[in-house]
Amino acid sequence: MAQGFGLRVSYALVGESLEPVGAVCIEVYDDGVIGIGSSCGVPRVIDLRGFVALPPLCNGHLHVMDSAIPEYGEGSELSELVSHPHGLKYRLLASTPLPIIRDSVLRTFKRVLSEGVLFTGVYAELGLKGAKLVTDLYASLGIEGRVLAQPITKSVYEYLDVARMIGGIGFDTVFDIDSHGRRLIAILSRTSGWIVHVHVSETRELYEARDYEYIDELAPTAFIHGIYMDVDELASLLDQGYSWIICPRSNTLLAKTSPPLAKAYWLWRKGYRSIGLGTDNAAWIPPSIGVELEYSYILYAWRSGDPEDYARMLIHTTTLGCYRALGLPPSVLESGVKLGAIVLAGIEDIEYSGAPLSTIVKRLSTAHQVKIVRQVDEEPILVSDF
Repeated sequence: MAQGFGLRVSYALVGESLEPVGAVCIEVYDDGVIGIGSSCGVPRVIDLRGFVALPPLCNGHLHVMDSAIPEYGEGSELSELVSHPHGLKYRLLASTPLPIIRDSVLRTFKRVLSEGVLFTGVYAELGLKGAKLVTDLYASLGIEGRVLAQPITKSVYEYLDVARMIGGIGFDTVFDIDSHGRRLIAILSRTSGWIVHVHVSETRELYEARDYEYIDELAPTAFIHGIYMDVDELASLLDQGYSWIICPRSNTLLAKTSPPLAKAYWLWRKGYRSIGLGTDNAAWIPPSIGVELEYSYILYAWRSGDPEDYARMLIHTTTLGCYRALGLPPSVLESGVKLGAIVLAGIEDIEYSGAPLSTIVKRLSTAHQVKIVRQVDEEPILVSDF
């Protein structure tokens, strides 16, 4: 096997269980295969004690374009802010010059990347124009993921047009189109491989309209929020193969209610793994996955009964659970697997931690340095600093 280099780290989150293994060496070979062990068997070793090695991080739900209108309408009702297509943000985006939106999205994506987030599920407003803007910036920065295009109108024909061009659709609610349109998109998305996301039960009114009962007609890849659904209703959708993406800070600030973290953890304890984490609207929620993790941990860990297991769930929602919600293949740190990417977060306190998963979740947002290891165009592995 070709030689590469070794990374000596304080902890690595290994396998699909995200097991925190301390004082390990990750060997990264030139052919892209990795090895994990207690010692390094390659000549070149990079000392990264105080760093944690994680799978690539993932933000499952992000409205990135409204980063161009930060804090407009602060404190307003959710329906006034984000209802598609006539909410405040849609009116403001329509009147904002596209170069300003592009610059704002570029800055936001760079901040997201600097935190080790390589995969995102982005709702792109402004129809094909907005979706193309996001897609082009994805490519320029090396971020991967899904663009969920939102048409300018709620015409089923425009939904179909953007889906054919972009490969993903983001619905405001299941009621954006009628039953015939939902069923048509479900059939075409299955045959064409489109990714479909939809907000569900983000408000009590939508829940009381039983919006979740129409999910089967649309057959989305993932549903977002589910704030007011009970665990049986959530479990029923998860059992049918749909992923669930939760957005705790958004639920608190914008929906003005408690996020469904207790329900998510209850389902996690029952073996459900198709749960992702997102940051939602960048206009009002800075899109930091590290801060989202910290907030989610502090909000519920003390009631969970097992803070370390709860922290494991949260990390899963920003890695494997999030990949599934975006229809992406899993990426794990495990000996013998082909390298996708490795995130290396400098969290010096990790060396002395009595609960390493909790330390990662609480302190990732304050990492002093983030490095990303990946293979580019079959060339030797590169290490990027941010």
